[in-house]
This record gives sequence, C-alpha cells and structure tokens, in this order.
Amino acid sequence: MYYDRRNLHGGSCGRGALRADFSVNVNPLGTPESVKKAFRAAAGELWRYPDPFCRGLVRAAAAYEHTAEENILFGNGASELIFCFRSALGIRRLLLASPAFSGYREGSGAEVLLYPLREELGFSLDEGVLPFLEREGSAPGAAVMLGSPNNPTGRLIRPDLLEAILRLCREMNLPVLADECFLDFTEAHGESLTKRLSEFPNLFVLKAFTKNFGLAGLRLGVLFSSDHGALRRIAAASPPWNVSLPAQRAGIAALSEGVFLERTRELVRRERAFLAEELQKCPCVDRVIPSDANFFLFHGPEDLGQSLLSRGIAVRTFSPEEGLSAGWCRAAVRLHKENEMLLSAIRAAV
Repeated sequence: MYYDRRNLHGGSCGRGALRADFSVNVNPLGTPESVKKAFRAAAGELWRYPDPFCRGLVRAAAAYEHTAEENILFGNGASELIFCFRSALGIRRLLLASPAFSGYREGSGAEVLLYPLREELGFSLDEGVLPFLEREGSAPGAAVMLGSPNNPTGRLIRPDLLEAILRLCREMNLPVLADECFLDFTEAHGESLTKRLSEFPNLFVLKAFTKNFGLAGLRLGVLFSSDHGALRRIAAASPPWNVSLPAQRAGIAALSEGVFLERTRELVRRERAFLAEELQKCPCVDRVIPSDANFFLFHGPEDLGQSLLSRGIAVRTFSPEEGLSAGWCRAAVRLHKENEMLLSAIRAAV
C-alpha cells in the first residue's frame, strides 16, 4: 500500500484515537436501516458478479430523478466518475473556483486555471467568473467543474448566476460538471440540474450516495447527462463491474428513503444555525463563513486543527495550494451532543 501518498481529504487522521470526526461531511444520522438491511441481504449472493450495467439501480434512479434511464451512469463513488469524465473527454484544461474540492484536479495532469473566490464576499461565486470562463474556456480540451454547494465553503451558487454560467458554457460548447453531492443538505434540494439536461447537452450533473445516505465506505456515485455519446465514452473508461452487488442493492433501497432525507435536512438546518451562532462566540475563531450545506468553514489560529486533534477532535485543515491559508478549518454539522463537543474543544484550544 502507498501509505506515503498524500491524502488531501478528511476521514483519515488518527481514527483509533478520535472522540469525534468532523473532517468528513457524512449524514449525521448515518445509514438508513433499510439500506443496511439491503446490504446484509446481498451477502448471500456475493459469489455472483454484479450487473455490469446496474440496470435495477438505473431504473430506480430514473424514477427518483424523473429523467430517462439513458441519462444515467453509475460509478464506484463520485471520485471515480470525476477521473473517468476527465479521461474520456480528453480534458486538458480545468477551470475551477478556488477554494474547491481537491478531487476535481487530483491526478488529472491537466492545466488548472483558478478563479479565486473572495473572502470579503464570503467565498461566494460572483459575476467575475463569466469573463473568466469566456476568456479561458475557448481553448481545446477545456472543461468547467462547479460545486453547488461548493466544498469547502458550503456556499450555493446564486440561481441567476448559475443560469448565466450554464447559458454561456452552452454557447461555447464548454463541458460543465456540476457537483451536487451536498445539494440534499440544502434548502435548494429540489432544484437539481438533472431536470434541465435536455436544455444543456454540455451539462454533466454529479451526485453521490456517500454523504446523504451514509455510504462512504461502500462507494456509489452517479453522473447524469443528455450527451449519451459522452456517457458511453465515460463508461468505457471505467473498469468492468465497478459497482459492486451490495452497492447496487443498497442504492436501490436508499432511493426510497425520502422521509430519511427530510429528517436529515431538519436536523442539519437546526444544528447549522446552532453552530453558526456558537462558533462566532468562540474567542479564537475570527471568521465564520455562512453555509448552505452540512459543514462550516471557519478561521482561527494556524495550529487550531492540530490542537483539536490532540483533544481527539478531527476537522479538515488546508494548505495554501488548496486556496486557503493555515488557520482555515472545515467542520461537519453533526448531532447536537457532538457539536457541543466540538465547541468545547475549540474553546479549550485558546
């Protein structure tokens, strides 16, 4: 194993000694019981190869998203689909906001051009991105990747600006990958771009079962597009049987858990408000970025992350190459008792 390979994501630091892990933004309610039951039931069929086309899962997803089955491609987590998207479409230039999810560019070998999000605007995407895309997106092999909500800032893209971006990129025939992996945790959960695939043939919408249904350890992601030729190329770039039989069964069960997601949103809404208010009162925290998602970006002393880790609390920290200076931390919204634990540790870190 390549243990010396740098991991830019959360969820990998000192697991055995942790009291609570806020470095990953997984559903605080965990995994629905029906999904666990489907996973256990699949154990009796582990001798079988999984359906390489995920047909049952695709049918369930098409009904859930109200889109055609031909618009859907499943993969072994969102990260695999990002890798295959870049490879299959021959992406040589990535246009990204900064800071943004590090997985957009990991291992790509592409030229990366960054549009810096401004702290004074709360790291919200602004209209300046439009001339940036128009200027830099005309090169062959260019593509745009956008998080809505963005990770790690937690900010949604303003609807009118998102519309302008989509229309501009359609005019330029510039591929857009819209990452909606955290959309289910926001008040805009019903506004998925999967409803607009026919309007924008250059649009690819990425979702994952990792965060909303607590399947980080099982790995299940999905990509939507009306460009069926591109989806076929992305599928061809994926290894065979890349979605396991247990993952397919768990995914089908998860898509019937609308009530579970409503409970999740209510919990996140309540605890997000609590954390926002209490973080701002912490003496060592000098900036809290308003969040639309199930996590917060906040700033404190440069050693705050390490200080919390010494107390058994993991948060996501950053480096300048990720677009954030030392002292910025991202913490997930968890259950109330855990959130109080995080706040107590931050107060003790002064």
